[in-house]
Amino acid sequence: FLSAKLKGFDPQCLKKIGDPRVNRVVSRRQNSESKDWERYFTHQTVLVCGSIWPRDFEALKPALLELDRRIPNFRVVLVPHEPSPKFVAALLRWMVENLGHRSHLWSQWKGEEGHLVVDGVGWLAELYRVATLAFVGGSFQKRVHNILEPLAYTIPTLTGPLIKNSAEALELQSRHGI
Repeated sequence: FLSAKLKGFDPQCLKKIGDPRVNRVVSRRQNSESKDWERYFTHQTVLVCGSIWPRDFEALKPALLELDRRIPNFRVVLVPHEPSPKFVAALLRWMVENLGHRSHLWSQWKGEEGHLVVDGVGWLAELYRVATLAFVGGSFQKRVHNILEPLAYTIPTLTGPLIKNSAEALELQSRHGI
């Protein structure tokens, strides 16, 4: 039925109008307003690790220790893909034991300095606003999550090795961006 309808159709009449996923991310960035909490991240090197899974976190641990040791005013914000109480508790416990007492749950944070573990949903896109660097999770699990959100803020964006599901990540890699 469809092929019969398309007979005689001139493809020159088509006009590319954009990618809805890209347009949505860019629009969200352009229309987002500054938040009061952003002031607590000034003059710091902030690594936002978004949509992470346990395997991603295992791979990140050595780098987090090294970055915390080497970079003054380093701050990590861990955002689990699924913030189950068990995973959030494990993240916070590791942070406190390895990066010191300066670790807080997002829901209980009152602007103190230190590292954060986000224990809710809906914050990740906003947190990329304060990031100096981003890591996008899923890339040590099965498949990388959306790299467009951190890239919309023009911050360096890292992933693990499993990126074949993402045309954007593959494009970035082909340009030596990952």
